[in-house]
Amino acid sequence: MERLYIHETEYSPEIILDKWQGKFFIVGVSLMEHPFKFYEHVIEWINKYSLDPNDKTIFTFRILYLNSASLVNISLIFKALSKIYNKGHDVVVRWYYDERDPTIREYAEDLENLYKLPFEIVVIN
Repeated sequence: MERLYIHETEYSPEIILDKWQGKFFIVGVSLMEHPFKFYEHVIEWINKYSLDPNDKTIFTFRILYLNSASLVNISLIFKALSKIYNKGHDVVVRWYYDERDPTIREYAEDLENLYKLPFEIVVIN
């Protein structure tokens, strides 16, 4: 399975999905006007990964800001991760947020409650 890397821009996050190195990161802002096309490849990759996942998947989100359309796509990522978890695989979500932005923490709490995945919510100073 090939590694997926998307370079961070002013409006989109850096994404690293690497099964072989066990790296699963989404870091930065997600402010695209039409994020569905951007996240389409990410969701496809995770769905393919779900067919043969690692024994443990630690997926790290370090979202500085996201708009509502991006949140819909992040939710689709969580849906795919929950499929892996519900098949009996170890999945942990690490969600980092800036302490000055409690909305990002609230998003994490909502996603945790909705998808019932193990979460580590970590504040960044």
